Amino acid sequence: MKNGFIIKLLLIIILSIWLLIAGFVLYIYKELPDIKELKQYKPNLISRVYSEEGELIGEYYVERRIAVPLDKVPPIVIKAFLAAEDARFFEHHGMDIRGIIRATIKNILAGSYVQGGSTITQQLARSLFLSQEKTIGRKFKELVLAYIIDNRFSKQEILQLYLNHIYLGNGAYGVEMASQDYFGKSVRQLNIAEAALIAGLPKAPSTYSPFNNPGRARKRRDYVLSRMLELGFITEEEYRKAINTPLPKENKRIKNLQYNSHLTEYIKQNLIAKYGEEKVYKGGLTIFTSINAAFQRRAYEALDRGLRELDKRQGFRGPIDNFSNDSDKKEAFIKNGPQNIDDLRLNEYYKAVVEDVNIKQKKYLLKLGIFSVSLPFSNMQWAATKKPVETLLKTGDIVYVKILSIGKNNELIASLEQEPLVEGALLSIDPNTGYIKAMIGGRDFIKSQFNRAVQAKRQPGSAFKPFIYGAALERGYTPVSIIIDEPISYDLGFREWTPKNFDGKYYGPTTLRHALAKSRNVVTIKLLESIGTQNAIDFAKRAGIESKLEPNLALALGASDVTLFEMVNAYTTFAAMGKKFEPQIVLKVVDSSGNTMEETTPKSEQTISPAVCYVLTSMAKSVIEEGTAMRAKALGRPVAGKTGTTNNYVDAWFLGYTPNLVTGVWVGFDQPKPLGTLETGARAALPIWLDYTMYAESFYPPVDFIAPEGVTFIPVDAKTGLLASPYSKATKQEVFISGTEPKEAFDPLIHLKKEEYLKLDIDYDEDKKYEPGW
Repeated sequence: MKNGFIIKLLLIIILSIWLLIAGFVLYIYKELPDIKELKQYKPNLISRVYSEEGELIGEYYVERRIAVPLDKVPPIVIKAFLAAEDARFFEHHGMDIRGIIRATIKNILAGSYVQGGSTITQQLARSLFLSQEKTIGRKFKELVLAYIIDNRFSKQEILQLYLNHIYLGNGAYGVEMASQDYFGKSVRQLNIAEAALIAGLPKAPSTYSPFNNPGRARKRRDYVLSRMLELGFITEEEYRKAINTPLPKENKRIKNLQYNSHLTEYIKQNLIAKYGEEKVYKGGLTIFTSINAAFQRRAYEALDRGLRELDKRQGFRGPIDNFSNDSDKKEAFIKNGPQNIDDLRLNEYYKAVVEDVNIKQKKYLLKLGIFSVSLPFSNMQWAATKKPVETLLKTGDIVYVKILSIGKNNELIASLEQEPLVEGALLSIDPNTGYIKAMIGGRDFIKSQFNRAVQAKRQPGSAFKPFIYGAALERGYTPVSIIIDEPISYDLGFREWTPKNFDGKYYGPTTLRHALAKSRNVVTIKLLESIGTQNAIDFAKRAGIESKLEPNLALALGASDVTLFEMVNAYTTFAAMGKKFEPQIVLKVVDSSGNTMEETTPKSEQTISPAVCYVLTSMAKSVIEEGTAMRAKALGRPVAGKTGTTNNYVDAWFLGYTPNLVTGVWVGFDQPKPLGTLETGARAALPIWLDYTMYAESFYPPVDFIAPEGVTFIPVDAKTGLLASPYSKATKQEVFISGTEPKEAFDPLIHLKKEEYLKLDIDYDEDKKYEPGW
């Protein structure tokens, strides 16, 4: 009787427990998400932007992931993950009781958490459907979900989902993205050591990152390798070789470098306008562009160098900070600095703290992380304009330095630097296609996302003058047409406007070629007045200027705001001999299934006659040969262009072109203010253009512009521009639009009596008898 009662009681208790468990499981089950959506699971995919050479230059994503089929994942990678996370994956049903017990024992024996008990299926369930909270309820849901998933999906399907979905640190989701990030290669190319490192990451991606914690990363990788050996996945020899493999030292994925950021943001905005944010950020698009990645890098470097040089010419602004009275700050600053020599890069910029000055050895001693830095006085002379170099800095000062060399004992030699406040932009277009080859919208995208190559509207100054001269050529003027450079004044009603040349001088009779080369303001204003402002505006619009242009004579001086994009586009029309291209940057877009969504080809229309553009280009070549842009002669090949400087040196421009490339540079402050005395387009912008163009043009043959039909070359008197005669002391070949050639030959008895020739400073023999009428 008593035994029967006890048995009944035990049965009731057991039944109650099972009912409670069943009720709890039923409750949990009802709260579980519907896993049917796994059948149609489409992970968020990364969209990638490529240069014309196939180099990755940008990414758009919510999660950085590239999906890869399981049959493209090498067996060694799968084995590495099984060894690290779930050796009995093919044996259990989503949960592994034996594995949990084994992991618990190993963790106790190790005295630390070395192995987890969650199966791959549990990790997938948690990652896809559950939060990361550590509660019993969440763990039960995870176990139930893992069991359901294991019963509804094959092991291969689970593995494919897991290997594409799992987070592996460094912003990478899935094994393909992680392979490219850590090793710069596809998952298909991973070796044993590389597979083991990636397989060790799911447990704690940041903790075991080879970039953040190389020591822990190696220990974790070697543990995975030992498990692979233990399970018979690799041989002893393979194990020994793998553990001696060095870790990756730098992030192999596309670094979101400043030189690409404005560019890829510009591309992104155009794509979103066409396809929407969902498609761009999650659709796994492949975007092929016209950008030359090497040109893009050089363009950024050239702009950075040029702005730094300009900034230095304005003087040293002093140290960033001083920690002399705060030892804790100084100690933290040093501790947070580089601690490994591999962290340092030559010609990179760093913040360092001044420790002492050695007058005898003529150098400052600084600290950069754990490294000693020598800053020779000779490497900071630019800053010593107001006081001696040895008194510029004091102990505790924080300054920017550039690492110039690394000595045998890791002693660093540096130069003094400072972060430029001035901004700039560069845009380069192929005039044969209208394809954009490089676009730099500013120095630092993190500080400002404003794209100055596209968005900034500024006065172009004299860089606008070619549009005036081009319009004049259409109306019968020629390179040798003469306009008197003399004082002029206009009554504006509320004040007198008395424009002057840059140097304040006047030069009398001046040919249009010489006026453009020397950027004569007075001649250009008089020329604009002669042809009419509306004709000049019409010409500029046909070339590619879209901004509103004010119809007044100040247009001759570039007083209407335009963008660098417009200016380069318009100069491209000159280089293309009157063909106006639609500038393009995205050449092809492919969706995640490989379908082409769009593909572009060059688009152009003839808006200006080739003859006008050729003669105008010939005149613009004189700007380089004898005018304001003579520094560009260093290019060593045919080039045309124009400098531009606005009042008080607020904006500096240079636009130059060859048959291969049209490139424009703008330099200025975002909030307009003077760049500095004599910071003209020739001084502030042209060197940046030259730095970039000398590199870019080295990839092209040195060709000249080809003369189109409708132009004529004839010898003219070098001084007057009249047809050459026996009286001409010097002659030169001049180009004309056919039908506009001079009709008279130079005759000193006739032409030296005319005002426009009288002041041309022509030498002739007064005693010589001339035949009149020549």
